[in-house]
Amino acid sequence: MDLISALFPTLFAKTFFILGTQLFVTWLAAKATLSKFRQLHDWGTPWITSTTNENRHRDLHVDWKHVATPFYALLIVNFAAFLLLLFWGVKQPLSISFGLFD
Repeated sequence: MDLISALFPTLFAKTFFILGTQLFVTWLAAKATLSKFRQLHDWGTPWITSTTNENRHRDLHVDWKHVATPFYALLIVNFAAFLLLLFWGVKQPLSISFGLFD
């Protein structure tokens, strides 16, 4: 019995572990992205502006043309990883698929 099967004996446990980990990674990436945009705004980057709402919270406005290229590059990489997992990853152990998934 391998370690993954011992830690997660059912498909239900494996699924929620993967989903929980992916949710955490997504939250962490969003937090890091917003922190970086706030830092760039504080440094006076001209393509990031802000307004203050009625609760005195700062709303950032990012010019799309400066983030479009990295956005589309990440979209292509994510789609390629999806296809890789769809056709190749289902035949691999969970540890390999999990490493690619995250």
